[in-house]
Amino acid sequence: MEGCSLERIEDIPWYHDLTRNSAEVLLLAYGNQGSYLIRPSKNNQGNYTISVRCLDSVKHFKLSCDNGKLFFGAGEFSSVGELLTHFQNYPIIGGETGQPITLACPYSCKIPEPPIYDDISKHAVCGKSFKSTSPIQCSLDEDPLGLEWSIASKEGFLTKQGRFHKNWKRRWFVTSRNTLKYYSERGDEKPLRVLDLRQAQDVFKNNNCGKANAFSLVFPFRTFFMYADSELEMQEWISLITWKLEKIRNMTAVM
Repeated sequence: MEGCSLERIEDIPWYHDLTRNSAEVLLLAYGNQGSYLIRPSKNNQGNYTISVRCLDSVKHFKLSCDNGKLFFGAGEFSSVGELLTHFQNYPIIGGETGQPITLACPYSCKIPEPPIYDDISKHAVCGKSFKSTSPIQCSLDEDPLGLEWSIASKEGFLTKQGRFHKNWKRRWFVTSRNTLKYYSERGDEKPLRVLDLRQAQDVFKNNNCGKANAFSLVFPFRTFFMYADSELEMQEWISLITWKLEKIRNMTAVM
């Protein structure tokens, strides 16, 4: 993208002013594998995040700004145009955890919308106001039913212990919203099992199963034993599931 005259991140055609969860909703609903966008970092003001659609999840990568320069991974860029040229020529991102990600298609912020609207024949509001007094505020990130508002997706290989034979098998795991699914192989359409995280009781590092980077996921009916390929990957799974369980408990408490 030589000769790019863009001077601000916000002028990039695939810049979206979205939260992490909203970006996941958008990419999972309408993107394809490799679709990506840039958004502001809500946790680090003045910095940005590259969100990329994987198979069934979205990964997020830091894009930092300092003294007029942009930093993405080990790369240092002096302008927005230089950053975009890099994305065009080097589309593969090798993260510290999981599979390499390919930046296949930027998700434009300007999607054509047909000017078609239904005509209103009646709009009547009877009785008192429908304004909710509940502390739960619904938005794009939330579900009015209360427990499925958060996407917080992740996917990757974990090795799981069997329930009866106690052998260890490598499976492809995907978590999104309140479910944790695992498949025989990456890319399989039908999961071997779908676990409802609303029923989960705890998740923690397991130092007693004889495997490095192991953790336990506890349900009333069974405790699942798994291990990751690295300590960082294990911690990422534990942190994400812990966050989900805390959100589920908090949402349940206010309903």
